[in-house]
Amino acid sequence: MEKMSKLIMIFGDRGTGKTLLLTRFLLKNKSPFYSNYKVYEDNEKTKLHHLYNELHPEELLHLDLTPKKVAITEAYEYFESRLGMGSFQRYMSYIVFQSRKRYIDFIIDTQLDDTIDHRFVKLCDYIIVAELGEDGFHYYISDKKKVREVVLTFKDAEKLWNKYDSWEIVLTPQVEELGKQIEVQNKPKLKEKLKLLESKFNEVYKNIEKRKITHAVVENFLLECEGEEGLGTNLDVYENFLYARLQKPTA
Repeated sequence: MEKMSKLIMIFGDRGTGKTLLLTRFLLKNKSPFYSNYKVYEDNEKTKLHHLYNELHPEELLHLDLTPKKVAITEAYEYFESRLGMGSFQRYMSYIVFQSRKRYIDFIIDTQLDDTIDHRFVKLCDYIIVAELGEDGFHYYISDKKKVREVVLTFKDAEKLWNKYDSWEIVLTPQVEELGKQIEVQNKPKLKEKLKLLESKFNEVYKNIEKRKITHAVVENFLLECEGEEGLGTNLDVYENFLYARLQKPTA
């Protein structure tokens, strides 16, 4: 029988063991997994788990068709309800909707269920609500037909606590891009960045005549240093400003 993939969502307040359960799912089976937080082989966190792969959303489209798991903690930015179906959400929906054909189990956690687009929630095979109890972590698991409770005691949880860093700050691609957009709107920082780019440009294109500095030349220069400078999706903004600076009359 063909293996059917699953979509599992875990909701709960801070400190209720959401990522703990997420990690348990990953380590319980022997298939490779991709996650947006690090999972370790040893308790000292010196060696990454041999089945761990860092999650790069753009690579999900090209993964080989073998069983694997994708784990996303703090998943609100990946499946955000308030953003509508932006390009990133459309991309993620395409991957999730075809996860069965791609042999991908998706396991995600977030604090509030209403931050997740209802279309993803509707697709869930299991919805889990996490709560912290006096004897351990309580999980209420629903398959949309019935609810059962599972308790992970503190003693059992200790075996997993050192497999990940609960203080790791997880940045989604969208948050990183928002940071870059805010940087562009910060005029002193924008001026400082443009000054640096202008200096670099003059080093690369020594003694170039102004009439030969075209938008294409500036864009090519920025593409070459995009990764180093972290221009992101604001490359066109930097290109226009830098072109104007390079064309200004010299004293």
